[in-house]
Amino acid sequence: MKNKVSRGRGWRILAILLLAVITLGSAAAPALPALYAKVTMEDVEKTDAAIKKLEDKLAKIQSDKKDLNKKISQAKDTLEDQLEYKSYLDRQLKLTQDDIDTTTALIIEYGNLIHEYEDEIARLEQEVTDNYEIVKQILRQTQMEGNVSYLAMLLTADSFTEFLVSAERVSCMLDYEMKSMQNLNSQAEQLKVLSAKTQEVKQYNDSLAAQLSEKQIELANSATQNAKYILQLESTKAAAEKNLKRKIAEEDALDKEIEELLVERQRQLNSIYAGGVMIWPCDTKYSRISRGVGWSNFDNAYHRGIDIPLSYGADVLAATDGTVVSATYHSSYGYYVLIDHGGGIATLYAHNSKLTVSAGDKVKCGDVIGKAGSTGNSTGNHIHFEVRVDGKCVDPLDKFVKQPVE
Repeated sequence: MKNKVSRGRGWRILAILLLAVITLGSAAAPALPALYAKVTMEDVEKTDAAIKKLEDKLAKIQSDKKDLNKKISQAKDTLEDQLEYKSYLDRQLKLTQDDIDTTTALIIEYGNLIHEYEDEIARLEQEVTDNYEIVKQILRQTQMEGNVSYLAMLLTADSFTEFLVSAERVSCMLDYEMKSMQNLNSQAEQLKVLSAKTQEVKQYNDSLAAQLSEKQIELANSATQNAKYILQLESTKAAAEKNLKRKIAEEDALDKEIEELLVERQRQLNSIYAGGVMIWPCDTKYSRISRGVGWSNFDNAYHRGIDIPLSYGADVLAATDGTVVSATYHSSYGYYVLIDHGGGIATLYAHNSKLTVSAGDKVKCGDVIGKAGSTGNSTGNHIHFEVRVDGKCVDPLDKFVKQPVE
């Protein structure tokens, strides 16, 4: 993209200079496309420091992501356990409710039984009372008769027949009294047993109801705690997922920023001129300079480079490493090549008969970039060689190129 931009700018500048050539009637050279500003290793080191800082931040985010993923995984596992426990509690609550329903029915039945026992106890109490009244009546009757014993009744009989009648009477009285006493004792015992059973049933009912109530309360409390824990886990999981999403966005942004800085770093490295003396742009046997840098009375124009005469088709060489910015034809320069060497340094090779490189190509020092000729505004086979620093033409012989000794 930068090469295309530079090439576009070069054409616009070349067009402007062409108009100047036409206007002034001179063979002035086109200005170079805008190159990178001068960059130093200090700039690269600053970029490296910025990249390192972002990479450290990225490493921290990636560590946080790992922790969040672990937290989410643990929350999911724990949540699954708690949901399973919740299902268990729900089943236990259902079973407890079934037990409560069954026990409630039993309590009702036991309550009915207690009522029956209580009715029976009331009836027996009444019978005991009635029998007790009969016994008391017998005793009162005996007392009214003067406390006469049954033996005296037998001994006072005047005849055997009267004795038998008295004996029968005594026997009946004794039998009645005996039965009355037995009924009274039996009824008292039944009353005692029923009262004990009634109390036992009541205690069992109360105990069963209390146990089930405690179990229901315990399970309900467990269910409440479980529900709270599930909400807490879901909240923790949701918060972790939200943080993870934010961390991923931060990571993506940092990745992009680091990528941009890496591109900038490479651009800076590409923009740094390695320095040193460039090689002669052709075979050193062509060492003569026919025209140097400076104002020329010949065409009343400023000559921007040096002209080196050489044979037609001789190799034109890249003076040092760089990137081809432009390789095309111009009415003044003819076929020319413009190479960016970084750090604001560029070289131009004009009047070629043929070009062997294209815009965007990377070239090494000494690579053949064209063949010598006399295209454009030229009067013979030669190389027009320019060196520019930050877009300004300088004399190549000042510090960049050493002229070979003839």
